[in-house]
Amino acid sequence: MRRARAAGLALVLAAPVAFAGELDGKYDIVLSGADGTDLALGQLTIADDRIAVAMSEKPFSNHFLSMRPFRCMDLERQMWCHLPYPYEKPASVTADDLRSLEYEFLFIHRSATDYGIDAWNGLYFSLSTENENISGMVREVDLNILASPPEDGVIWPITKDELHDSEPDRHQFNQLRFVRQ
Repeated sequence: MRRARAAGLALVLAAPVAFAGELDGKYDIVLSGADGTDLALGQLTIADDRIAVAMSEKPFSNHFLSMRPFRCMDLERQMWCHLPYPYEKPASVTADDLRSLEYEFLFIHRSATDYGIDAWNGLYFSLSTENENISGMVREVDLNILASPPEDGVIWPITKDELHDSEPDRHQFNQLRFVRQ
């Protein structure tokens, strides 16, 4: 009986190690629209829970907006510009904490007739895992919060309170998916 308890305790203590790297692998990065259209953005590699994102050249093009360079996608109804997170952050994820990956995919949207770009029009994808894939729906956020560095000790300045649901048909793409290869 004592051996059985010791073996059971050893399994319980070893359980977290068994799940280390559970997201490891290569993924295709895809934006999906409610109308069924998909747009490939690149590839994600996760190794030992560390992320490496390789964005495709297309569909992006270079733009100089509001006195700085952006990589943007000219979509049917809007332009989406990628906003690289400008501060230090961890480059690792777990099934329960995908924030490093969420912060890799910050966008600012604008209409084709707008002049410049306004961080008020931020887009954020709240990610979660299901089966072997990672996905999330688009949320709206004021990315002006990133205009200055976060306070000491704050790694993730964008909180759930700052995220807002988007109207279903406001954006051509409403989901970001990472599909395991």
